[in-house]
Amino acid sequence: YCSGLGVVTKEGARRMVTWFYFIVFILSLIMMLSFLIKNKNIDTVYILFSIMITINCMGRWMLATSETLEMAIWSNKYMYVGACFAPLLTLYVLLRLCDLSMPKILSSCLTAYSSVVLFFVFTIGRNGLYYKSVELAYGDGYNYLIKEYGPFHSMYPVLVIVYAVIMLAYIFYAIKRRSQISFRTVLTICVMGFAIFLSY
Repeated sequence: YCSGLGVVTKEGARRMVTWFYFIVFILSLIMMLSFLIKNKNIDTVYILFSIMITINCMGRWMLATSETLEMAIWSNKYMYVGACFAPLLTLYVLLRLCDLSMPKILSSCLTAYSSVVLFFVFTIGRNGLYYKSVELAYGDGYNYLIKEYGPFHSMYPVLVIVYAVIMLAYIFYAIKRRSQISFRTVLTICVMGFAIFLSY
């Protein structure tokens, strides 16, 4: 890696990535704690949302510092905890902003489906249901997992698509109720959610 100041070695790049994820994790932790301390009567949804984000960031930092496959697999599992439930909590936040309630059948189905996906994620390293095989690799300055997807991995992309469609529906709903709710706020949250989906 070359820069205006000279050459950045792979080990140097790895340290930068590791520090980046560590700083993001610490910032998310600080934000979560300050959020909880300053808002004593805060909604449970907001508390869970901040916790999911912190767990996800912790998993990414752990993967960057993993020295064994077992630690890397656990890091991946922590990331999926946030990946499976943060979109659902984002929906709940949108519902609070729109002063709506999600139908119980839809809420139950989304929660159950997310839980099933997470169940298969936690089988990684034990069987080939979610990943047929997984290896810890190092390249381009950071750690990553080389994965061969198993039969149940396709459940996660389906989950992402379902949440994206529902979020899109709420954007249109927000447009129709522009006089009653903050469209800008809803749009901002939806854009953040879609940014996560697109980066995945």
